[in-house]
Amino acid sequence: MRSDYNTLIWDVRRDVDFDGMLSAYSEGNCDGIYLRLQSGVELDHLDFLAGLPGVRYVEVNGSVRDDSRAFKLPGVVELVLLTRSQAPVPVELGDSLRSLAVDDRPGVLGSAGFARLRALTLWSFGRPDFRFLTDASNLEYLKVEGLGHMVDLGGMESCCALRELELLEIRVEDLAPLRSLRELMRLWIIGSRRSGDSSGPLCLADLSGLRVLRELRITNSGAVESVESLLELPALTDVRLRGTRVLDGTGEALQTLSERARVVGPDA
Repeated sequence: MRSDYNTLIWDVRRDVDFDGMLSAYSEGNCDGIYLRLQSGVELDHLDFLAGLPGVRYVEVNGSVRDDSRAFKLPGVVELVLLTRSQAPVPVELGDSLRSLAVDDRPGVLGSAGFARLRALTLWSFGRPDFRFLTDASNLEYLKVEGLGHMVDLGGMESCCALRELELLEIRVEDLAPLRSLRELMRLWIIGSRRSGDSSGPLCLADLSGLRVLRELRITNSGAVESVESLLELPALTDVRLRGTRVLDGTGEALQTLSERARVVGPDA
């Protein structure tokens, strides 16, 4: 839950007491709502949230059959849905929406509105690539939690404003689609032992143009050809390669890098 909104935390133990929720929301001069559904509770929909005046932040944690209305709530800037819903995401997202966090599901990758998003989090991501990001040129933060599978980064090259990229429980085929991400400051590729070795070693030279990159984590990701190119990244202060083999067989580059950066090697 975000702390930069005045958020009402409302527990739902059976049915939604909307009048009580609205009263507490108004009395608290709130602009955010965090619905916490108790175990065993399932809501049919979230349409009632449209009755909260001036709401800008919405987070729902619990089972909802159809949460599709929430994606178009007027004025909502940030939306977090941990609802386990399989209702397709609407084709059009709300005009004000800038930050979205949601489980992967039917429709989520075909939605318009990505061009306005600044932040996107996807859980339970099982897709083969990122070509749905073609219009996400304003995206600054992307976090994706996969299923331990191999993913093609194709499509990521369109995210030219991206500053932070976290790929968790994912292995990637190659790093070439990241070459154009010149604003990238933090790159995490946290692989999974479940996916086996990648199709080939990753080439860190594909990152040589990322001159503002500060933090690089490529862990449990098979192998990289060499780390020599990392010495040419002037802003780099944190490198972690735990569980990822370096095929050039020398530790000299990592030793040199450790003189100006925190380095966690493959065997740490």
